[in-house]
Amino acid sequence: MLRHSIVTSLVLVLCTCIDAAEKSVAGNDVMGESTVSCDVETAFACDDSRTECIPGNRKCDGLPHCSTGRDESVRVCGCLSTEFQCNLTHCIDLVKRCDRQQDCIDGLDERGCETYECPMTHFKCTNHVCVPRDKTCDFHDDCGDGSDEKICKIRTCGFGSFTCDNGECTLSARLCDGVLNCKDGSDERQERCDAHFRCPTGFYVAQSSVCDGWDDCLITKLDEANCKYLLSVFIWLIPNVCEDLKPRHVDKDNASTVMT
Repeated sequence: MLRHSIVTSLVLVLCTCIDAAEKSVAGNDVMGESTVSCDVETAFACDDSRTECIPGNRKCDGLPHCSTGRDESVRVCGCLSTEFQCNLTHCIDLVKRCDRQQDCIDGLDERGCETYECPMTHFKCTNHVCVPRDKTCDFHDDCGDGSDEKICKIRTCGFGSFTCDNGECTLSARLCDGVLNCKDGSDERQERCDAHFRCPTGFYVAQSSVCDGWDDCLITKLDEANCKYLLSVFIWLIPNVCEDLKPRHVDKDNASTVMT
């Protein structure tokens, strides 16, 4: 019996809440504020005919209270601090300003870029375009004038790497493999491929690495075959070997070895 009374009470409370919510919506009661008489001096008119008004302090608070949405319109409130206002009805993200892409219908966002200061997260190019800072020094011309790639520290590619014409590094194993691994395509240029030694496996070796005493063609070792330096080493060794093979005798008086 007690359980039944508790359930009944909960149902009554729930129904009361729902009824109050319905009345609130019916009366255009938003956030506890009802519409007010348009005769009130501080009232905001939701339309030109002043048939609907809301308290003036509810205007531009981030929530639409007018059935027309006029209280949160760009015409009335403008744009956010992180936005750029194209016109009386349209706002765009501030990061879209001066990005070489027309986002406003009339292209207003791409005008006056000479004096526009890019956001801190963006780099201003020499041609006054703004690009994200993580797009600088990525071996791609994002500015359109290449200025985002001229501020970069030149790095040296490590062992087993190929230096592209634009300074980018890629694996030597990817040289002349039919795929553009360098963003400028320099790893696939025919004159560059012809200037390298090609191992039978398809691996390319720089001519400076041929006959240098190190096997760069790891499987066939052909980059070290038929090298003239082997003959030079052999000729250098002969006098030393012959010198070591000369007969020697020991001078017992001086207890030293004398060449004969």
